Amino acid sequence: MPTTTAFCKDFIKALSISGKTITYTKSTGTTGTITTQDTVYTHPTTAGNKHIPSGGSSGQILRWSADGTAVWGADNNTTYSTFVKSGSTAAAGLVPKPSTTAGTTKYLREDCTWSVPPDNNTTYSATTTSANGLMTAAMVTKLNGIATSAGKYTLQTTVTSASTSGVSKTISGLQVGQFVILVGSSVVSDLYVQSMTGCFNAGDNSNFGHMILLTTATSITIVFRGVGSFDIYY
Repeated sequence: MPTTTAFCKDFIKALSISGKTITYTKSTGTTGTITTQDTVYTHPTTAGNKHIPSGGSSGQILRWSADGTAVWGADNNTTYSTFVKSGSTAAAGLVPKPSTTAGTTKYLREDCTWSVPPDNNTTYSATTTSANGLMTAAMVTKLNGIATSAGKYTLQTTVTSASTSGVSKTISGLQVGQFVILVGSSVVSDLYVQSMTGCFNAGDNSNFGHMILLTTATSITIVFRGVGSFDIYY
């Protein structure tokens, strides 16, 4: 327990208010007054502190009037024009309404109508020696059967059998084991193969043809005699 007691010796024992004046009396007997002041709040009027303006009516919206200031005004409807077909008066706009019957076959043409695309499918025939076209399965099969290095050369010779020399043709870029076929395509007279090097000849000297097998070389030299032409396949 504390051994001393502290007492408040100076306190307000009486208080009266009259208008804006407060009168008080202290415990010591002295009196005093306090005059109060009214606090007035002023709301700022700068941009961002303004209230929604009064007034307005149904259908109106707040429109910009100035920085931080809005006014009530009518809402403007946006009006779109109609899409106009191609030509001198062509114009962008709303497309025409499609059919009320559901479907997936029509498209919007540039003349502003919903139309079914025309049937412009192109039909191609098989290619021939005189007309372009599509390759048939048989053609592809035949091409697949030809070696990568295969080729054809037509040799025209006008050397007569009485001549001492013939027309020579050398074919290079071949492979050992490859066949070279000679076919007399146009025979006038005495057309035949006079000699060959670097191969085994499986034909004869008649004008209908030869089948030649390369045995040691990757090129072949063939000497032709007579009048006509040979097709060389390799």
